[in-house]
Amino acid sequence: MRMVTAIVFASLLAAFTAIPAGGSPTAHRTPATRPMRTAVYVSGGIPAQLDLTMSRIRAAGAWAVRLPIVWASVAPAIRPPGFNPSDPADPAYNWTTPDRLISAARAHGLEPLVTIYMAPSWAGGLGVSPDQLGQFAAAAALRYSGSFQGLPRVRYWLVWNEPNLRQYLAPQYVHHRLLSVVRYRKMVNAMAAAVYAVHPDNVVVAGELAPLGTRTGPTSHPGAMSFTRAALCISAKLKSTCSTSLHFDIWSTHPYTSGGPTHKAHGPDGVSLGNVPTLSKLVQAAARHHHIVSRQRVQLWATEFSWDSRPPSPLGVPIRLEARWTAEALYRLWNAHVGLLTWLLLVDLPRPIQAGLYYQGSDLTEARPKPVLAAFRFPFVALRGSCRAHPGKGCDSKGSRVFVWGRTPDSRTHWISIQKSRGRGWSGVSTVRANASGIFFQTLDLPRSKTSWLMRARIRGTATHSRGFSLHYVPDHYYPTFG
Repeated sequence: MRMVTAIVFASLLAAFTAIPAGGSPTAHRTPATRPMRTAVYVSGGIPAQLDLTMSRIRAAGAWAVRLPIVWASVAPAIRPPGFNPSDPADPAYNWTTPDRLISAARAHGLEPLVTIYMAPSWAGGLGVSPDQLGQFAAAAALRYSGSFQGLPRVRYWLVWNEPNLRQYLAPQYVHHRLLSVVRYRKMVNAMAAAVYAVHPDNVVVAGELAPLGTRTGPTSHPGAMSFTRAALCISAKLKSTCSTSLHFDIWSTHPYTSGGPTHKAHGPDGVSLGNVPTLSKLVQAAARHHHIVSRQRVQLWATEFSWDSRPPSPLGVPIRLEARWTAEALYRLWNAHVGLLTWLLLVDLPRPIQAGLYYQGSDLTEARPKPVLAAFRFPFVALRGSCRAHPGKGCDSKGSRVFVWGRTPDSRTHWISIQKSRGRGWSGVSTVRANASGIFFQTLDLPRSKTSWLMRARIRGTATHSRGFSLHYVPDHYYPTFG
């Protein structure tokens, strides 16, 4: 009898402590789902305020930081006698920049996502030698294996930057035949073999594709969709077209978009945000046809993305609309089974790239945050039912069913209060428990209203809340990719 009483008491106690203060036993719990991680791209050399840069990236809710290893800068310009390209301790190498960047990232709790690109001339330059790439990747993976001279480990290795562009890999076409794909396949397999040999659980990310292509002139190049189909041997109808296999774990793209979160690229060649669901199906079809060899379930990432904002860019997306679109972009990508979005950049650059999470200041200490920073850190959307299902068809913004989705800033579980406002105050309409990845979602039945409610999410017991998200439907609108 005592044992039965104890079990009943323990069950009641567990049920009681699972309900937030002021909540109810029917509070919604989000089931386990795939995460939606974020990262920020640090391009170029070492930032002047490196520690503050990494601290700001971490504070933006990012899980990772994307960092470049410019092969031509680390390796000697002229290959010296006796040089061993597979030895990270060879004195001809200069690892100063990646050492500092990777160490700073790890010190601030960020996962380094390392892109190797730009071969020295003796390794082929734009016509990079896959064998030489494999040797350099072996040196880099050994150096950042976690057991070399006290340096931290790198687990995520990205194969080249935008290999569908001539400025990174050439030639693209020869006599109207796409030959860059053939070389890139060899590059991916060579680099994968090298980094897996150091740690079998290293992760290889391939793709990193520029969104759009052009078929005219000497600089013609394929768009992300065409390059993916050719590289992974998959037709537009998801049929196998060859017997080639690539060794990698994650395919990635840079879905820059000249419109909103559901805007599609013109024609069948490119990949903007609205094309990502189709690209996701291509990648999964390639995995089913065994054109991808991986030790894990193959994922799709967006390893570079942003919108220029107005201000400061005169042609950029209006500053508050950019924040709304960023939150919705994270949801749309998550819904298309994309696991990560990398933002370009932390701070505005001089024109033409003014897509930072912060306005440019005299230095990073003086840089002011943009509204997009809050949306990137704590994304939250509230969409009427038809807007969720048919986002590009002038959806009915007056329906009673509202779908809410968000991710907590630390990507951890919390009780979330869903709130609405039509005036100055906020009132709670629901309570939801974010899952272990910080993701929460719920479908609510709210009365129809002639005025548009503003909705937000707040972490219960704290002052932390998302930006407000209007239930008013916002149509797509054209803005240049880089304003």
